[in-house]
Amino acid sequence: MRSVAYDHFYAYDELTDTLRTWTEEAPNLCALESIGESYEGRDIWLVTVTNTETGAHLDKPGFLIEANIHSMEWTGCTAALHLIHRLLAGHGKDDLVTRALDTRVFYVIPRLNPDGAERGLEERRFIRSSVRPYPREDLEDGLRVEDLDGDGRVLDMRVEDPNGAWHPHPDERKLLVRREPVDSPEDGPFYRLLAEGRIENYDGVTIKVPPPLEGLDLNRNFPADWAPEHEQRGAGPYPTSEPEVRAMVQAVTERPNITGHIAYHTFSGVHLRPYAGRRARQGRAGRLGHHQLLVQHSLRPAGGRGRAALGVGALPSPGLTSARGAVARRREAGGELVPGPPRTAELRLAADERDGESSGTEGRSGSRGRGRVAGGRPARRR
Repeated sequence: MRSVAYDHFYAYDELTDTLRTWTEEAPNLCALESIGESYEGRDIWLVTVTNTETGAHLDKPGFLIEANIHSMEWTGCTAALHLIHRLLAGHGKDDLVTRALDTRVFYVIPRLNPDGAERGLEERRFIRSSVRPYPREDLEDGLRVEDLDGDGRVLDMRVEDPNGAWHPHPDERKLLVRREPVDSPEDGPFYRLLAEGRIENYDGVTIKVPPPLEGLDLNRNFPADWAPEHEQRGAGPYPTSEPEVRAMVQAVTERPNITGHIAYHTFSGVHLRPYAGRRARQGRAGRLGHHQLLVQHSLRPAGGRGRAALGVGALPSPGLTSARGAVARRREAGGELVPGPPRTAELRLAADERDGESSGTEGRSGSRGRGRVAGGRPARRR
């Protein structure tokens, strides 16, 4: 069984080749299909992992894993690949994995946003999500972020300016520290900091920083709680306007056996559950046993590094599956490549088992502060 590479992030061609290889190596356990095409025409792959000899996938409780909806969150894709490999390699060897694939089905979308992930790997500049220009077609004048020196990184530039807010540390000139209000011109030189890039149509006075041309956030394009641009930036002209989101919504609709969903992200290092931006509804505190179980598994150290592996968060569109009683979350990793994501196969997935465990009291991952930021402000969708 082809292993997963943890020393680099997968480009689209390598990702596709890996998925196809797994379907050839384990045809009775793994199937690959395209659920649609991205804005730039790339296939959006969905991998179905189950033992076909014990029944059709639609006849088994299903669990959906989706990753890399945000361009630069390649770690989520690697975690999804790790899961697929863990299931395929463990069937027939690990009793828990064997039972999971004999009685359940895993639907895995390792990279929902192939365009953004590919462009981010190529250009190494921050891209939020989709590469489709929105809400404007042309980039405005000002600083355009890019890798000027070709070293594969977009860093900061220091530009000498007598009115700059930074000056070199007295003991380490490469390190800039904040300028103090009492600093005189003799305490300079002073610098301003800018992202690496070039300035288009500079007027000699003001360095404008225009908004990015890629203004969409696919995670805000789902139907539930959708809001227009003036209320929620990047949500798109209407729900499921973007082909990537529409493909996922259609895929879920065509699979009524899905009982749960986890989205792999890399930002906050937290666990979030629906609805991430609201307080827990009255009477639900006694039905959170599955959330506590997920917290216990996913807060174990990742790959021996002594830090939490992945967090869990809300389904971008909880309304899509809540009517079926599905359990949905979003995982937010800390942002670095994590070789050992949580052992998802060990989680109890079926609704009958889930309900049986949820009779206890709410654990530490309960409603306090969930989906909210400091000060009690509602958290907005990423």
